[in-house]
Amino acid sequence: KVVKRNYAEIEKKNHKKIIKHEFRSKDKYVGRDYLNKYVFDDKSIQYFLSGEDPLSLVFQRQMFLRNSCYNCKYTNPDRVADFTAGDLWLTNYNNKMIHYNLGVSVLLCNSKKAKEIFDKQQQFEVDSISIKEALKDNLPFHRSVRKPLGRYISYPLLNLGLKVSTISKIICFKYYIKNILKRGK
Repeated sequence: KVVKRNYAEIEKKNHKKIIKHEFRSKDKYVGRDYLNKYVFDDKSIQYFLSGEDPLSLVFQRQMFLRNSCYNCKYTNPDRVADFTAGDLWLTNYNNKMIHYNLGVSVLLCNSKKAKEIFDKQQQFEVDSISIKEALKDNLPFHRSVRKPLGRYISYPLLNLGLKVSTISKIICFKYYIKNILKRGK
């Protein structure tokens, strides 16, 4: 519902239809920020850094997650899946083979079957790292995300018909105020 509403806003503003959306586009390096790419039916492209895109902003601030995400039973080492994938957040990573600026994933093999499958693959550039180092800054491996106060009003505001961009300004007001103050300097 949130994504569809956001697309409708962007399409109305640009007078063209979105045919593709890359939430974490790798077209340009933007550090630890997210680059959102919207491709339209006339083949034009718009890029937004995460804070410029209301959909990305409310996602990063955990405002429109499912209720189960705030009490996730899978945020512990006892995994039921063969594999667990996530983002690798390291500040000093020195492997020349791996293009860290394009983003790096961490993949855990939680079973013997997973390890056998992984050892046969040849598509990915691979490096080893200790589990402790790989997961230390990846909070979803350790605990559920905390339910922010804005989450209690995000869906009611959406159900009232407010635009996603308007809701993001209401529930992420601190972000917008900080940006206004930065620009004023």
